[in-house]
Amino acid sequence: MAGTLDDSKILQVVGTDGNGNTRSTYPVTRLLAVTAGPDDLPLINGLYPRGVYVGVAGNITVLAAEDDVEITITNLAAGIWHPISIRKLTGATAMNILVAY
Repeated sequence: MAGTLDDSKILQVVGTDGNGNTRSTYPVTRLLAVTAGPDDLPLINGLYPRGVYVGVAGNITVLAAEDDVEITITNLAAGIWHPISIRKLTGATAMNILVAY
C-alpha cells in the first residue's frame, strides 16, 4: 500500500540516558553526517546519538557515550544501523557515516 510506513525500517533502540534513566523506544528524529575529529558530537535534547550507520565498511574509533577510553571497532558492516551511542568519533576508515538521535 502506498504511503504505509514499514516499522521494520525504523531504528528503535532501548537504552539509558547519562543519568541511568531508561529510554523508551521511539523512531529516529534527527540524522547527522559526521567525520572524525577531536570534538564531542552535539547533544540533542540532552542525549548523544543512539545509533551509527556506515555507508562503506571499515573501522571507527569512538568514545562511547558513557566511557572514558576510546575504542576501535573493526570491520563495521556497511548498510545497517548499529545501536552504539557515541560521544566522539576520533578516527575512521569507514565512510559515509551518519549518527541517529
